Amino acid sequence: MRDTMIRACVRWQTTLLLTVCAVLAQPLQTPTLERTEVPASGSQNVLLTVSQFGRYAISAASEEGIGLQLVDRMAGPGEFSGKPGEENGRLDVFLDRGEYRVVTHGHPRASGRASLSVRSFSEKNGPQPPLLVELKQVESTLVDLEQRSYWIEIKQTRPVFLEAAGRSLGDLRLWKEGKWLVDVMPASQVVQPRAGRPLFVCRLSAVLEPGLYLLCAYGRPPQAWAEESQEFPLYLRSGIPQLGLALRKRLIASPFGVDRFLVPGRANYFRLELPTAGPASLRVGSFNPQQPFTEEGMAEEQISKKSLPPVAEMSRPRQDTPNLIALSAEPGQSYVLEYFERLEQYSFQSHGLCWLSTIHVGDPADSIDATGILVETRPDGQARLAAGKGIDLDSKTAWRRRFNLLRTEQLFLNVKEAGDYVLTAQGTAAQFRIEPFLVSFPENYRPPAFRASGLNWNLGAGWHVLTIAGAQKGIVDLTIRSNTWMNYALSTTGIGGEPPFRSAQGGVRFPPLTLQGLSRYTLFVNTGAAYGLVLRRLPLDLSDPLALASQPGEEVEVPFRASEAGSLHAETEDGSKTELSVDGGVWQAIATVVPGSHTVKIRHSNKQTVYFSLFLRPSALDPAAALPPVSAELLSKLPAFQVLTEAGSQFLDLGRLSQATFLLNAERPGLYQVESTGLLATKATLRSRTNPAYAAEAQNGTGRNFSLRQYLTKGDYQLTVSTEGESAGHFGVRLKQTRPISGGFLTSSVPARISLPAGQAVTYYFKITQPGEFRIRAFGLARTFHCRLEDNQGWPLVAPGVEANITRFFDPGTYRLIILPEMTSARVVAQLEPVLQPRVYRGHGPHRISLSRNVQAVWMEPEAGQERLPDVWEFTLPAPSLVAIQLTGEMQGTVTAQAPGSPVAFVPPVRGWQGPLTAGTYRLEVVSTRVNNRAPYRVAISPAHMMTGMSREVSAPARIPISVGSEGALELSSFGSLDVRARLYDAENNLVAVNDDRPDDWNFQIIQTLKPGEYTLRIDPVGVETAACSVSMRAPDQEEKAAVGLPFKQEVTVGRRTLIFPLLAPPEPGLLVVGASARDSLGLSLEADFGQGWRLLGTRYGLQTDLLVPLSGKSTPEVRYRLNVWSLDRRPAVAQLSVQAAAAPLAAEGQLTEGITLTPVPDTSFAFACVRVDRGGVFEVEPNSSSLLWSGDRLSICAPPDNRLVVAQPGLICVATRTK
Repeated sequence: MRDTMIRACVRWQTTLLLTVCAVLAQPLQTPTLERTEVPASGSQNVLLTVSQFGRYAISAASEEGIGLQLVDRMAGPGEFSGKPGEENGRLDVFLDRGEYRVVTHGHPRASGRASLSVRSFSEKNGPQPPLLVELKQVESTLVDLEQRSYWIEIKQTRPVFLEAAGRSLGDLRLWKEGKWLVDVMPASQVVQPRAGRPLFVCRLSAVLEPGLYLLCAYGRPPQAWAEESQEFPLYLRSGIPQLGLALRKRLIASPFGVDRFLVPGRANYFRLELPTAGPASLRVGSFNPQQPFTEEGMAEEQISKKSLPPVAEMSRPRQDTPNLIALSAEPGQSYVLEYFERLEQYSFQSHGLCWLSTIHVGDPADSIDATGILVETRPDGQARLAAGKGIDLDSKTAWRRRFNLLRTEQLFLNVKEAGDYVLTAQGTAAQFRIEPFLVSFPENYRPPAFRASGLNWNLGAGWHVLTIAGAQKGIVDLTIRSNTWMNYALSTTGIGGEPPFRSAQGGVRFPPLTLQGLSRYTLFVNTGAAYGLVLRRLPLDLSDPLALASQPGEEVEVPFRASEAGSLHAETEDGSKTELSVDGGVWQAIATVVPGSHTVKIRHSNKQTVYFSLFLRPSALDPAAALPPVSAELLSKLPAFQVLTEAGSQFLDLGRLSQATFLLNAERPGLYQVESTGLLATKATLRSRTNPAYAAEAQNGTGRNFSLRQYLTKGDYQLTVSTEGESAGHFGVRLKQTRPISGGFLTSSVPARISLPAGQAVTYYFKITQPGEFRIRAFGLARTFHCRLEDNQGWPLVAPGVEANITRFFDPGTYRLIILPEMTSARVVAQLEPVLQPRVYRGHGPHRISLSRNVQAVWMEPEAGQERLPDVWEFTLPAPSLVAIQLTGEMQGTVTAQAPGSPVAFVPPVRGWQGPLTAGTYRLEVVSTRVNNRAPYRVAISPAHMMTGMSREVSAPARIPISVGSEGALELSSFGSLDVRARLYDAENNLVAVNDDRPDDWNFQIIQTLKPGEYTLRIDPVGVETAACSVSMRAPDQEEKAAVGLPFKQEVTVGRRTLIFPLLAPPEPGLLVVGASARDSLGLSLEADFGQGWRLLGTRYGLQTDLLVPLSGKSTPEVRYRLNVWSLDRRPAVAQLSVQAAAAPLAAEGQLTEGITLTPVPDTSFAFACVRVDRGGVFEVEPNSSSLLWSGDRLSICAPPDNRLVVAQPGLICVATRTK
């Protein structure tokens, strides 16, 4: 068995691999349409058959415009495309093999024909898509009805960020294992990175588990461009580059028009600079992995065509979460991105061999030289100078620079020889101060006074601080040199001249430093402009670019380590390459490196200091490199799942919080149940190819097992089962199809009831003869159900699984409502009812008005010269009652009894009228109290009592007065979602009838023959404090049949009417047995007339029920019997009806103590005996005879004894029992 399962799994794995490759390598087979032309007007249905999974474009076209919709048997109606009479529709959809319905929606008055077509998308990266490389931008082409696919390998669970842009891009999707759609929808928008050339952008973000995924970009009709072009570019990129804490680098704006970077949250200064002014923006905000592409809440600075300088910069608070930088510029635009952590002073701890440097904003030539001193504070508190980078001075070395003096500046001087030095300045006026560099100042330290230019400074050897205070902003030309006698003589004679200008020192850069882990280091930097610290371990990882400032003739040496092969670049901010030499090799613009440790030297030939960025680009990210192919070994790692079918269960072992996935195969469409077996706590998720979360349940089945009950079309599904809590061990999973039971036809406004077993579905049919809006619903006792609503061909009208409470427009036809299975048994009440629009009555009538209804009308004045006639309203009171008549809108009226025709009441405006009225028909004639044409008004006639034909909304507990006008059978019933019971009392407060639950329902139903008079119906909630419900009272229509002799067997059709069968009873004493059965609940009652009118002997309800009544044997004209049969729900039903009578010898009363023999009733399952009783009394039934049915007189049916006691009247006792 296990070997067979392994072979099955291997076969499925191989099949999946071959299927994925075949789908990508070959064009999809074209689906077939039942028709390719339909009338352009109205709605038309066309069957679409698909034989292969894929993406398809379904189009409808007519001269006037026609809409389009697709209906899936499992998912229901899809989205609507197009506008009838305006725009043709097109749907680009994923379709699995099977049948679908295409619905066209044309304008009702459209003419001509509409064409239908289905076209498949062709794969452009076949036969085998390449493997997408993280961070590599891919450029290709994509047109309508094409798709390009790329494999993505996920080695560990992580978030993935994908972005595509194209002129003809329409969609971007991820498929796990190349087959199962990942549950993530792309965020899409139209952007214009380049004016007049819009692109459609799709962005996907998801957390993916390890595995192989297929990313597919799908085409669509192209975006309109300002100029005609045959370019249809597609751009694709994966991931967001993560950079270090400090960067200054030249970049090129991508074709997307926006570039994103992730940088540490410690970075708090950001700067964007363009070579020339133009539109661009810098946005910075906290990175949200759940919404990686959002720009909401981001701070923004912009550059315009008028910006001088073309710079955007901002400062933000430091934070724990990463920053997201989003830069927008026209594609191809170069820019310099700079950011770093800006602090007043940098103090840090680190250990080992480190790289330490600074990066500064702006052009080095415009700023004072960057100088710095690194001080180490040891654990004992002693401080020492660890390194310094300043201006070296001695008797032969001078320094001269021209720079912008925008603020008070400082400069660190490293005086190599003690002596006199002179400081001279030209340009903007400034004063100067030179003092020793001190880590901390002594107590009462006073700095020297500022002095003018040209004075002598006597400086000792060591580090000094030069402070320059300008009188105003400007440019200063500053020279510092030794003031020896020889230098003075040469300068005064003009032989020596001024020293040459130095090139700018654009940053502080120390030689490699070995830092002590227990020490703290503080970096002092002279400049007041923004700068950042670069502190990195050696050898450097140059996948994170290193920003360097290099002076002319300087060679910079950098140790680095390459984790993968790639090319090494040193690029200046104008885009040129500087020369570099790796490991002492030749000097070249780009160096190829292999994995390992290396040393690179960089030099440049510029005459000025330049900033450049040193970085290693992995070979896989080289723009010229093709994407790698996906290996057969990687494809072979696609998982193999056990196959679950109806043929048998699958068994396996799972650990705690573990999961397993099955391939579920539905061989035919229908309702299915899939559940786990065993003792574990389990949950499950069921998915289709394109619906990743079709259904999910947890511990809802037997014990702690899961149980899923869903409608499935033919095809393959994935079922993922996992354990919950501490559960672990052995369990099973099984699949079976469930067939719904039939609930019959629904009749408008007539509830259907059924007791639904657990795990079972029920199907109702209903027919709409006139188009209109209807409400179809099904509910239980304080619970709701879910359903499928289908047409007569099984196509869903709404999304399957919605709550069974649907209001919608229906065209004429036959429909089906399927109540989906529940985990527990339930009583279901289903009802179809039209949605009645309020009617506004116009004209003088006469109009029939129902009792207790508020009716709206419009009063119309006559034409000039015509008689002013009243509006006439007619109503009938079935019984006497106190009646309130209300008129609004300045209307008044007169109530007249139809017989004898005399007025009985005047109804004044506003106040209305209230008074008693007898049973009968009345006319209410109303007129406006003043001339007022087209005046709206309302009329209501409300009896205090409820009577035949009325219903009331009540909140139980409640009491309803009832008035009965004529003797007859009446039905009192409730309708609501909460349990109520009812008791009916007569005018003397005698209990007449009581009922709690009618069959298959929690509402009450009382059917009773009542004499004229007043009654009170008391309604009480059951299990709750209050319960809202509707209570109605009706007199069932009756149809009397011809008298029947016994025995009698017949198939009869019941419905809204009660069938009455007069019975010709035999003259002998005996037993009358009535039986009836049907698929819907029936009511049976037997009445007898002993010369004083009809009297109810007994009533029974149910799908299969019986009535047993003793026959007295006195068949005279004064003794008559009649049988009433009806449908409890007033629904059409076929009933099997049988009436049998049997005679038996009369037993004496004394034989009861000795035992009597029961005589079988022919063709029934009952046997009986009749006993003559001379005197009335109470008989006690022995415990072993408590299952017998007894009747103590001829006025009652046989029933189980109450507390084993039988009350007998003088005459005849009947005892019966069921024999089978």
